[in-house]
Amino acid sequence: MQEQVADRWNSIRQAIRQRWAQITEEDLRAIDGDSRKLVALVNQKTDMPLHEIEAAIDEIAQQSGGLLSRVMSSASDFAADASRRVAEPAQEAWRQARTVVAERPMASLGGAFGAGLVVGLCCGLLLFERPQPPRWWEMHR
Repeated sequence: MQEQVADRWNSIRQAIRQRWAQITEEDLRAIDGDSRKLVALVNQKTDMPLHEIEAAIDEIAQQSGGLLSRVMSSASDFAADASRRVAEPAQEAWRQARTVVAERPMASLGGAFGAGLVVGLCCGLLLFERPQPPRWWEMHR
């Protein structure tokens, strides 16, 4: 699949360069696949109206065999799958925490108090060790 995407992207780049000879490979690398940058670049190099550029790019994208939409749907599927993989363990941890708090409320309260105390002490030590700016009356001696 990755090789097919790379081959198709190369064909899209070639089609863009064939359509607009003024655009170089360096230009295409610089826009990094951003369609807005591509439209602006073509407009800058050719002085064509924006609607004509967008129509030509749409035509090239359609000729690519739907590569852009497939890449976008693959990215969307990956994000949804990653979200599911993260959400399930987080929900299980939440259920376990609720169970522990319900079964042992005093121990949970003591643990939360202890954790808050440790975090507060650490923050206090970090602030205490930080050099203090001179006070206004010390600056005017």
